[in-house]
Amino acid sequence: MHQAGAKLQKCILYEGAREEIFEPVAVIIKFKDAEDVIKMANDSEYGLGGGIFTKDITKAINVARRVETGRMC
Repeated sequence: MHQAGAKLQKCILYEGAREEIFEPVAVIIKFKDAEDVIKMANDSEYGLGGGIFTKDITKAINVARRVETGRMC
């Protein structure tokens, strides 16, 4: 990370990402189950977009429908 302009270099953040980020950043957060991830995703004042990565397309669609965000991919 560097200080100039309060910007981040390309990076991956683990846990603790509670602020809105407009940089090339991937955030990885552990969760217990689908209910837990939906609760975490909806517990934010932000939410321009989100993404779901799973082999189970049915689960992905069900979670995406319950997450309150502008765009889900």
